[in-house]
Amino acid sequence: MTIQIFTPEISVILKKTTSRDQSGKSERYTAGAKEFDLKPFLTEDSAITMSRQINAPAGTFQISVDDRGVTHDRTLDSLYGIAEPMDVIEIRMARSPHEYQGKLPLVFRGVITEVRRDESMSQDGKPNRTVILAGHDWGKFLQIIQERYIRGNPLSEAWLSGLVMQIHYDIKYGVYPAGEVITQMVQKIGNKFIGDYGLPDIIPPFLIDVSGADPSDMVMPQGYQAFPDGTLWGFLQTYGDVGPFYELFLDDTEAGPKLIYRKPPFFTADGDMIHGTLPESVNIDPSQVQRLSVSRSDADVANWVWINMRRISLISERNAILMSMAENPGASFMDYPNCRRELYGIRTMTVETNHGFMFQGAPKEQKAIDETNMANYREKKTRQIRLSNMDNSVFETGSMTIAGNEKVKIGTNVRIQRGRTISLYYAQSVTHSFRPFKSFTTTVQFIRGTGFVNRSSNDQLGIKAPYLEEIGHGPYESTKA
Repeated sequence: MTIQIFTPEISVILKKTTSRDQSGKSERYTAGAKEFDLKPFLTEDSAITMSRQINAPAGTFQISVDDRGVTHDRTLDSLYGIAEPMDVIEIRMARSPHEYQGKLPLVFRGVITEVRRDESMSQDGKPNRTVILAGHDWGKFLQIIQERYIRGNPLSEAWLSGLVMQIHYDIKYGVYPAGEVITQMVQKIGNKFIGDYGLPDIIPPFLIDVSGADPSDMVMPQGYQAFPDGTLWGFLQTYGDVGPFYELFLDDTEAGPKLIYRKPPFFTADGDMIHGTLPESVNIDPSQVQRLSVSRSDADVANWVWINMRRISLISERNAILMSMAENPGASFMDYPNCRRELYGIRTMTVETNHGFMFQGAPKEQKAIDETNMANYREKKTRQIRLSNMDNSVFETGSMTIAGNEKVKIGTNVRIQRGRTISLYYAQSVTHSFRPFKSFTTTVQFIRGTGFVNRSSNDQLGIKAPYLEEIGHGPYESTKA
């Protein structure tokens, strides 16, 4: 028997972006950048965790290291006295470092939001001192930036004109595709804020990928221009239809943090692509699966969909529903086997959209055309929700813990082959946990798992005993990589 041995490696770098004068006041760094390699601080009691989730405002990290003296600005101090909120942490790691032939791949780039120090005395009289650094990825900036209406504030006068974004950020008034609105907000608001730091090598601006957006999904200016109250993340979430229609998440690259805005890359139970682009797939050998928990439920079963379009509706919602029942047969799919009315009853799903279509104009003869276009647009949005939810009863949700794999990211399909059966699991949340000299594991929370679907179709592969296909593959295996 051959046992494969892995020697995972990690790199943790602290990059100073703040300095503090003798009176204890913070300011941005104006001198040359100072970096600290924290790898020498890692002991067998240390732990590094990073976690990201699709459609969450920001990813998180936490690093616990041994408290040792560090020389900084000709002063010997604890790391606790050197690290500060808004300093940058860069984490690189790999399960098989030799694959990269040099620099480890970047897994997480974040800013510190909390610095903590724990001191205690063990029973044998030995002191224990630990420094904990915790924070968020670049999503933190999307939460920091806020637009607020305060009566009497001269900056709020723009609200009276209904041109807040145009006056404050040069985002022109008009109807734009959703991808363009996301791009302009991130570039002209988010990247401007980051640019003011003046540290592009340490705090690089957002890279924006909207290639997976539908150019026919339009955003009306009445909302994002006249009523933008809240955080930048809130704007992106609202006017990007983030949730059932779109997903928004970060992926760190060498060039900078990439903000990805796209249609969810879902498949039907038959394996047909619903919309979006084919997501990256990461192959995981079943021997690396330490734990796999899956479940199916009728909780999310739906067989009738209603799309609310309050921002652009030309008629009352009551009349729109009546029209939809007569003219939009796609709203009801009660005869589809995986959500059949006879099995599950009537299951309604109501979804709000802030998107719309390009109106043709004000002339009276144009009204009928706009109403037809609105009905067609509603039908298109209905179809997306219908196809995304009609197989919910057979898709699996759950979690898995696998041998640490830096290639597994949110928005990817984890692909596991057990015997002749291949299953895909769409990663919604990914947590990497690295404990020096002990372990490197990756935990994935997933949706739309195809394990059960594949069991149902095994006859086509000539598999008469799916249970036996699993034996010796994955958690049932006697040895682990």
